[in-house]
Amino acid sequence: MNLQYRNALFAVVVLVFATHCLAQTTIRFARYPAPSPDGKQIAFSWQGDLWLASSAGGEAKRLTVHEGYDFAPIWSPDGTKI
Repeated sequence: MNLQYRNALFAVVVLVFATHCLAQTTIRFARYPAPSPDGKQIAFSWQGDLWLASSAGGEAKRLTVHEGYDFAPIWSPDGTKI
């Protein structure tokens, strides 16, 4: 295989994977919503991990990433811990 062709093919593959990794996925069917005590944030479960989003909308932030299945978040009474 030509070295120039191989480099071009590698660049295309990297570009496709990078675009896929950077694309924001729409969260559908989130479960176990838990509003914070002040009502400004909502913690929820999606795909076995816990997420946090503003109650006003916007991008959700993933809080857990591991092999375990996390669900049903509960806020501490003062709202500092989930």
